[in-house]
Amino acid sequence: MLPEYWDRGVAKRLLKSTMPIFERWGVRHTGLFTFGQSPKHVALYHKFGYWPRYLTAVMTYTPAGEGVAPVLLSAGKKVHRQAAIETCS
Repeated sequence: MLPEYWDRGVAKRLLKSTMPIFERWGVRHTGLFTFGQSPKHVALYHKFGYWPRYLTAVMTYTPAGEGVAPVLLSAGKKVHRQAAIETCS
């Protein structure tokens, strides 16, 4: 959710609407991704029956080199896309 909508009760309203949908669908296992270090976020999800289980680090990396435009996989020819995918795997 965009920060300008924080502290307005939007997440709470979304969860109030979403939880009955999960029940109606018969969903037996759900999970959320949130700020684990935020007591505010954790407390909100506790109210809906969610509890912390796994801690996953979210990291970023900014490669060196300014002015280098990214190359989109979808912009390449099919043979080059397949080779790139195989290299990554």
